Amino acid sequence: MITAYGMSTSGNCHKVKLVLERLGRPYR
Repeated sequence: MITAYGMSTSGNCHKVKLVLERLGRPYR
C-alpha cells in the first residue's frame, strides 16, 4: 500500500491521489 504524505489541500498531493484512484491502487 502506498502512503501519501502531505496536506490534503496541497495541489501536488491532490494530483497524486487522483492518479492513484484512477489506477485503482490502494493508498492512505
